[in-house]
Amino acid sequence: MPRYSIALASLRFLTILLAVLLAPAVQSSAPGKLGRSDAPQGLAGLPLDAQAVISASLGEDQPAYHARREGATLHLDNPAHGIKARFTAQGLALQSGGASLGLQMQGVGYGTYIQPLPAIEPQKQANPIEYRRGDLRDWNTNGPAGH
Repeated sequence: MPRYSIALASLRFLTILLAVLLAPAVQSSAPGKLGRSDAPQGLAGLPLDAQAVISASLGEDQPAYHARREGATLHLDNPAHGIKARFTAQGLALQSGGASLGLQMQGVGYGTYIQPLPAIEPQKQANPIEYRRGDLRDWNTNGPAGH
């Protein structure tokens, strides 16, 4: 496995983990509000890899999960989890309620051999958002399950 693939996989895992940790565990007894405990058990009962693929596919078809551009910044909202994401050439910023987190990919490699990466603008279709640096590609999808 190429070195940059390991670094990219680690970054993707960290991004997903932090997004899950930032997502508030919405519990509401108000009628008409869907809390996590009321989520459809069909999707939640599937393996995580399957959930990610299905969620990304649903997000691609539902405009509420599409990215929107404002200047050089791309915005994604995840209404099901209350997460807002902002993608710029400097990196990714996540916000949920009063909590926020920023991530920036500065280089790839291992040990003392880290190759710097240039700041680049994210690219989008409807969903996903991608950062492309030669052979290195980082993508982020959005959907009802938060993937």
